Amino acid sequence: MKPQPVKPARTTPPVSRSEQHRQPSPVAHRHAREQFAESLRHLREQAGLSVREMTARSGVPKSTASDYLRGRGTPAREKLAVLLMACGVTDPAETREWFRALDALAAPMESPSRLQR
Repeated sequence: MKPQPVKPARTTPPVSRSEQHRQPSPVAHRHAREQFAESLRHLREQAGLSVREMTARSGVPKSTASDYLRGRGTPAREKLAVLLMACGVTDPAETREWFRALDALAAPMESPSRLQR
C-alpha cells in the first residue's frame, strides 16, 4: 500500500521567489504528519493486523508504534522499514515511496526569526 499523497489544507495565493524556499508552516507540517499516520494505519488495517500483531512482527515497542499510528511522532527509516515488512510490504519501489514521504516530514522547519531576514 502506497502512502497517501499529502494534500494542502487549502489553496494559497502565488508567492514570490524569495518565499518559494520557505519550509511549510507548523500547522501544515502537523497535517502532513497526521496524513502519514493515517496511511500507516490504513496499511496495518489492510494487512489485517492489530497494533499488537504488527509490533510483535516488527519488534517495535507497542507504545512507540502507537505514537506513529496516531501522528505523535515519526519513525526512523529503520523502524519504518520493519513496520512496512510486518504489514507485508516487500516491493522496494513502494518502500522507497514511504521513505520519500518520511523524508518530507523530516525536513527541518525554519524558525520565524530566520524567515524574516
